[in-house]
Amino acid sequence: MSDPGELKSLLEAIPHHVAGVVAVVSGLVRSAHRGVNALG
Repeated sequence: MSDPGELKSLLEAIPHHVAGVVAVVSGLVRSAHRGVNALG
């Protein structure tokens, strides 16, 4: 595994369990989908 350096805090915020990761990814996909729809 590589050293994330100063971005370490971003990785620490990611959940350590599958259900949490699924929730984060689902939120990102929904957000991206809303952005695409807004562009029309």
